[in-house]
Amino acid sequence: AGEPVDLVMTSSAGVKALAKQGVLAADEVVIGKMRLGVAVPSGVTMPNLSSTEAFRTLLSSANKIAYIDPNGGGTSGPFFERMFASLGVADAVHAKAVLCKTGAEIVNAVASGRATIGITQASEIIGGAGVAFAGYLPGAQNLRTVYAAAVAKGSTNPKGASAFLEFVAGPSGSDHLRRAGWDIER
Repeated sequence: AGEPVDLVMTSSAGVKALAKQGVLAADEVVIGKMRLGVAVPSGVTMPNLSSTEAFRTLLSSANKIAYIDPNGGGTSGPFFERMFASLGVADAVHAKAVLCKTGAEIVNAVASGRATIGITQASEIIGGAGVAFAGYLPGAQNLRTVYAAAVAKGSTNPKGASAFLEFVAGPSGSDHLRRAGWDIER
């Protein structure tokens, strides 16, 4: 939007694209990886996510399923479409889809009762009001998105941005991210 920024933290692909455009420094710092998980309303019995078949059963039995709109520009929406098709449940899921633009919208849909379950990045579910984190999607159905950060070339406070980035990528920041559902490999 043309607003001045000091640091950008987003998917590694996004950071690389902005660096290629000359907006960010080319030396990105990988923050961690995020996996997809399932949100359920607080207080309900946790669903079985232990296998592909268990997950397929959950998708088939859920009344309403909130997930990112595949036409909304997010990474996970198109991934979900391919995954639902590979599981053979695409038509059933589409019939009960609650399409959302953001992970926060997904959490709200589950918390408010508009959706029985929600599928989004784990960090968007963990700690969300009115929902519980049921667990990660089975490995074969999961998407690991690498997140990174870089200092903006036009930063008015590059030292502050670098210090913040050092904190986030350091032991204390990494510990907080782990507790919020991130995979941190350091």
